[in-house]
Amino acid sequence: MRQVGSIALILAALLALVASPVRAGLIISFNNDNPVAVGSTAFVDVFISSNADVLSPDKINNFQFDFLITTSGPTRLEFTAMPPTTYLDDPSYLFHLDSTAGLTSSPVGTASQTDVPNDTFIGADSTFSFNSVNLSSVNSPKLLARLQVTAITSLPPALNDTFTISLVASSGNGSSLGNASSYFDVVNASQDELSAVPFTSTPGTVTITAVPEPATLLLVLGGGVPLLVWRRYRRPMAA
Repeated sequence: MRQVGSIALILAALLALVASPVRAGLIISFNNDNPVAVGSTAFVDVFISSNADVLSPDKINNFQFDFLITTSGPTRLEFTAMPPTTYLDDPSYLFHLDSTAGLTSSPVGTASQTDVPNDTFIGADSTFSFNSVNLSSVNSPKLLARLQVTAITSLPPALNDTFTISLVASSGNGSSLGNASSYFDVVNASQDELSAVPFTSTPGTVTITAVPEPATLLLVLGGGVPLLVWRRYRRPMAA
């Protein structure tokens, strides 16, 4: 009898798993390769996608993100204080043509300090219309943010130094309620949260690269021009 009862419990657990599928969620990711030249400033793109079924997509019209730069070495890479927001006009941006920040010419966010100066960037945006954007597994990743980082710091990075940019926290239920510094939800005009979408995130890596030599830049930029002119005006030789 005890064995029969155990089998029944196992079958009940399996049925519960089948009846309760894994909850869909958002995936925050970075470009695989994010080079920054020594003594320069560059951009790092962050993307958002979903593993939801197309018949039951994830919906959001509001988000906040909190990104942190970390390193195991003594040098520093920093976020710029207030990066350009021209990416809001990019057709791949999550809230393209309906961005509150874009339509009101407001900054998306600003840099601040968690452990060292400008190692944190907190930003937010929402749809101006309060309409939700649907995301599912059939959609290509959307642009969530274009972070600007600089190697021009008081402890400048050296060649081949590496840094990690991560979302704080790396996963969550997506709700703005409580102390969450990163969230993805649906709000009404009164900013009341109506629903939220769980999320996970993988960190991005930034590598410090060499500055191209001036001679190399001249060769690349100008070397092809004489050849192009020569080919354009070259006349066929007489037979």
